[in-house]
Amino acid sequence: MVQIAALYPLDTVKVRCQAAGLNSRQVWASLWSSTRGSWAALLSALYAGAVPAAALSILVGSVHYCCFCTTRRALGSLQGGSQSTGATAAGTVAQQQQQQQQHLVVSHGVTGTHFQPHDDAA
Repeated sequence: MVQIAALYPLDTVKVRCQAAGLNSRQVWASLWSSTRGSWAALLSALYAGAVPAAALSILVGSVHYCCFCTTRRALGSLQGGSQSTGATAAGTVAQQQQQQQQHLVVSHGVTGTHFQPHDDAA
């Protein structure tokens, strides 16, 4: 959300530059003149469409996270099923405790959202 709030005006200017074939200075001048020098109107023009973009970002991040967790569980169960049948119950309990100690570190960046496993024991 902070990323959208901070970078959305820059994205608006970039898109207007690409669409009109103008440089950023010309786009800023056009925005300033179209809002008649009102700071409130300028901010409104720069953030137009930010709420739907934020809502979509939350939705996409949620779907991505759910798919990641589902895939991780499925691959984990496949990996667990391929172990030898001679594994002891104590070994299985220790493995389950180790898996419970792991959690995900979520980072949001310019290239998207990344989920990285993080082991608390390390």
